Amino acid sequence: MVERQVVEEAERELLQHLSTLLAQKITDYVIAKLRGRRIRTLDVKVRILDYEKLLFDIEVNVDTDLLVPDYYLNRVASEAVDYGFSILDKVMSYILSRNMRVSLHELERIIEECSRTSNHNST
Repeated sequence: MVERQVVEEAERELLQHLSTLLAQKITDYVIAKLRGRRIRTLDVKVRILDYEKLLFDIEVNVDTDLLVPDYYLNRVASEAVDYGFSILDKVMSYILSRNMRVSLHELERIIEECSRTSNHNST
């Protein structure tokens, strides 16, 4: 039983690291989409709602200078959420195929790979 707790703790750490890295990729995506615009606020949250069911929530809030219409900001935020879930789906498939036994370095590598392929599909 003690062994399972250690594995669960390692899995939680892996998923938390995934959330942090994914939030950074989404942030980079929004900044690239709004290139040349002055971003006042950018808040990206990737939350793990349920560790057992592997449920995630992604929220993107962005505010820029007055020259950017709200409909465009909403579209960028929506596309950023889709981009995040696209990466998340690929990364979770990879992690689950390895029974949640992935090093943090390997996780960083696979997120980078998945973000490049998702970026090509999203832009």
